[in-house]
Amino acid sequence: MVLAEIAMSRLILYSILFFFISCTTRKKETFSGNPYRVSYAQLQVDTVIRDIAYTSGYYLCLQENLKIAVFDSTFTRNKKIEDSLSIFPISNLYTSNDTIFFTKNDPDLLGYPKYEFYCINSFQIQKRKYLIKDLQWPVNSWPLLQDSAYTIYANHIGSYGFLVFFYNKWSKKTYVTWSDGPRQIIKFNNRFYIAEEGNYEISPAFRSISDPTELKEVSDTDALKLRQLFQHPGVTPSPIPYYRNLADSIHKLALPRYGSSERKAYFSIPIYTFIKDANLYSVIKSDSSIYLVAHENDSLIKIQTILDTSIEMHRITYNVIYKNHFITFDASGGKMIANQMQNYSVNGFILVKDSSIDFRYYYSHKPYDP
Repeated sequence: MVLAEIAMSRLILYSILFFFISCTTRKKETFSGNPYRVSYAQLQVDTVIRDIAYTSGYYLCLQENLKIAVFDSTFTRNKKIEDSLSIFPISNLYTSNDTIFFTKNDPDLLGYPKYEFYCINSFQIQKRKYLIKDLQWPVNSWPLLQDSAYTIYANHIGSYGFLVFFYNKWSKKTYVTWSDGPRQIIKFNNRFYIAEEGNYEISPAFRSISDPTELKEVSDTDALKLRQLFQHPGVTPSPIPYYRNLADSIHKLALPRYGSSERKAYFSIPIYTFIKDANLYSVIKSDSSIYLVAHENDSLIKIQTILDTSIEMHRITYNVIYKNHFITFDASGGKMIANQMQNYSVNGFILVKDSSIDFRYYYSHKPYDP
């Protein structure tokens, strides 16, 4: 009887060990190797880049000289398309679905332009009356995500952001949670994931919530005043002690988070989070590299190094075009270069396809001119 019990105990132990090893092996197999082929190079443009757009396999870069540089899928400049687009100075450029929009530069313009121009795959310019977009976001808010039930926004994106608001379209109620530098929200497996810069303890960090109605509810007035509380510069909400206490109470109810606790000189930035093959991935920028991680059981698993160096990114935008993830970034300012204060500018994009990541940028600097 005793031998039988010992044998059964060993069988159970071996089964548990086998299950654990099997799960661990499956996890390693799921995220093994380098899933993406990475290309990285500097864009050959004429001047500093203002805006970047992507459509039909072409990359369009609006330059500081108000002309568009066009690159094909091999990143070779297409002068023929450039000449067809550069019929007048262009002030801004953006894409919506598969359409490229731009406006003519007018130094004397006050208010909205009368007309805007657009082209689709043929790159034949067409003209139409400028359409003023209906802003569906609250005052002093930064859009994050919209789905059938919620409009989600922050008081600010990045370092000045601390609050994420969930406005329920059906109940007309607003719920709020704390976030240290929110960058993006993505819905995955019926949960909302908040990607944020984090703080000195965890950076980057991620929080998730399945039911926003479990968060703290605030009135429309309180939502507006809370956004004003963290506005730089802003209108001080009144009474200020009430809204400071309200913000403190939201901070104390902050959702659990997970991320990287690795020591670093600066905060890391979650550049972009996306879904691929029923898994959640994030592109992360640290102070020394840019790399890809997978989310697994409220933890991050480093999958692949994209760049073994880091590039400054102050402003980041992203869009999904033809099932490809198109992320643009830029940064500018002054810093010491070669023992001299200089102005610098960096612009670029990351295109995440099914099996490849294209990373292109343009960097320039010149002596500081106050």
